[in-house]
Amino acid sequence: MASTRNPGEEIPKDVSRKDFPPDFVFGVATSAFQEDVELISKLGFNAYRFSVSWPRIFPDGTGTKINEAGITYYNNLIDALLEKGIQPYLTLYHWDLPSYLHDSMGGWLNKEIVKYFAIYAEACFAHFGDRVKHWITLNEPLQTAVNGYCFGIFAPGRSEHSSTEPYLAAHHQLLAHAAAVAVYREKFKAKQGGEIGMVIDCEWAEPFSDNAHDKTAAARRIDFQLGWYIFL
Repeated sequence: MASTRNPGEEIPKDVSRKDFPPDFVFGVATSAFQEDVELISKLGFNAYRFSVSWPRIFPDGTGTKINEAGITYYNNLIDALLEKGIQPYLTLYHWDLPSYLHDSMGGWLNKEIVKYFAIYAEACFAHFGDRVKHWITLNEPLQTAVNGYCFGIFAPGRSEHSSTEPYLAAHHQLLAHAAAVAVYREKFKAKQGGEIGMVIDCEWAEPFSDNAHDKTAAARRIDFQLGWYIFL
């Protein structure tokens, strides 16, 4: 790729750790099937965001039966991270929905999923919260709602009712987030001392010109990506 630096422009110095505040967190993120503690440690990261697989904890998603092997797996992963001096950032949902919840009730289209997500979240808080201090409820819910229920290129691959289903899925994801946060704050935060939030993605937009029409279009684009989950 050709350089875009202007002739005579000063070349920026190399960026190093000392250019950041002492409490700045360097991290790396993976999904449920991309875990490599040794590599992360060698790369020098001090934080690691990984995703718990909901069906690995509750195979049917409802919380009627917990999978002890799944609990053991994530306990071992968390302990291995801490032994390497890496703080775990745990994501509860990275698009990994138990198939039973989709087949039996329509997944994120059914408000009942909020209850089941709260049960799942509470189990994770109870089993892992003594060591995990950074929680993420949902990873990029926009992707689930739009690519899963509008364009159909992500699971569950639906596009037949694109004028309604993305909004239902998004609404129920927001309710699920709120339910999990409430459980954490009411039952675990005082003792465990952690923090909890949600990961939002956005394709940023800038107006093509100073024309009011262009500015409105750019703002609308951001509202349909970021504002959908941040400002409502």
